[in-house]
Amino acid sequence: MGDHHINDNGKHVRDIDARLRKLADAFGDAGSSDDFDELFLIIHRPGFTTPQQLAMMFSLIEATERSLNTALQLRGAIVEGARVIDETSALAV
Repeated sequence: MGDHHINDNGKHVRDIDARLRKLADAFGDAGSSDDFDELFLIIHRPGFTTPQQLAMMFSLIEATERSLNTALQLRGAIVEGARVIDETSALAV
């Protein structure tokens, strides 16, 4: 592979930086929502769910857990990929 550097006055780095900051904010905001406070109140009310509603809630929670786990794995892949790129770039210098 040859050296093919992007010459756009660092725009690509600024774009990556902006998108990573949005991702970091989203990860930080994911657990700090008032929605969870409301959910904790709702689920403790008498007669909250029928068996069908309970099944739906568990399905939604499981799907959300899987999505979060996938997001965490992808975040790790982004970090690891950046480390590999950084190491490879350092060796090429």
